[in-house]
Amino acid sequence: MNFDNTLHGLLTLFIFQTREGWVTLMENSVDAVKVDHVGVRNANLYFIVLYLVLVIILCLLFVNMFVRIVIQTYNLEKDFLSFNKLLTDEQRSWIQVQLMTYAARPTPLLKMNSPLQVRNWCIKIQQSHWFENFIMFCIVFNTIVMALTWFDEPKSLPGVIEYVNYVLLAIFTLEAIIKIIALKGFYFRDSWNLFDFTIVCFTLVMLVLKLLSIEVPFGNGPTILRALRIGRVLRLIKRAKQLKIIFHTLLDSAASLGSLGLLLIIMFFMFAIIGRSLFGLAAIGDPQ
Repeated sequence: MNFDNTLHGLLTLFIFQTREGWVTLMENSVDAVKVDHVGVRNANLYFIVLYLVLVIILCLLFVNMFVRIVIQTYNLEKDFLSFNKLLTDEQRSWIQVQLMTYAARPTPLLKMNSPLQVRNWCIKIQQSHWFENFIMFCIVFNTIVMALTWFDEPKSLPGVIEYVNYVLLAIFTLEAIIKIIALKGFYFRDSWNLFDFTIVCFTLVMLVLKLLSIEVPFGNGPTILRALRIGRVLRLIKRAKQLKIIFHTLLDSAASLGSLGLLLIIMFFMFAIIGRSLFGLAAIGDPQ
C-alpha cells in the first residue's frame, strides 16, 4: 500500500476502507521523511490526525450512511406494500399519536393513605428525588469500583472491593424491596424495574452459591457476578434523555437491521457457493 500515484492511492484507500492493515500504513506514513531515505521514527506525528479523520469518514460515516439509505428504502417499500403510502401526512401523524397513546404506560399516582405505615414510608422514600439520585450515585460508584483492578495490585484490594460490592448489593436489594412495597403490582409493569429485579435476584443466587462453595455448571461464578453488576450501568440510560432516545432508536431499528443482516447472510451464501464451484475442486499443487 502506497501513494506513489493516483491509482495506487485509490487502491490504498480502498484497502484502508476495509480497515485491513491501516495501523501499519499509518505508522509507515508517520515515519516517512524523503524519497529513498530510511524512515525516522515518529517524524510526522500530525499524520495520525489525517488517518483518524479517514477512519471516521471512510470507515464509519459512509458505512453508516449506506446502512441508513438501505433501511430508509426498506421502510418506504414496506409502507408501499402495506398501502400506507396512500395516507396523507396528517393521517400518518394521527396514527402515530394513537399508537403512542396505546403504548403509553402512565405512572401511578401513589398517596400515603395506606393503613400500613411501612408502605407510607416506602412511598415517601420512593417518590423523593434524593433517593433516586443516591441510587444513581451507587450505580456510578459500583462501575468505578469494578474498574479498580490492575496488574500487580495490592493484595488487600480484592478483599476491599468484595466487601464494597456486598454493601452495594444490600443497597440495591433494599431499593427493590422499597419499590415493591410502594408500587405493589405496578413495580413489575415497568421494564426497567424488571431489569433491576432480575439483576438483583441473579446476583443474590450467584452470591449464595459462592458462599456455599457450590460450583456453577455454566461458567465461572465470579465472572458471572461481575457481568451482572456491570449490567446496572444500563440504568443510567433511564436518567439521560439523549441516551434514552438513542437506545429506543436502536430498539426500533432492530427489525430493519435484522432484515439487512439476513440479506448479507444470503449474499455471503451466494458467494460461498460461487467460490466452492470455482476453487473447491482444484487439486492441491495443481498449477491450473
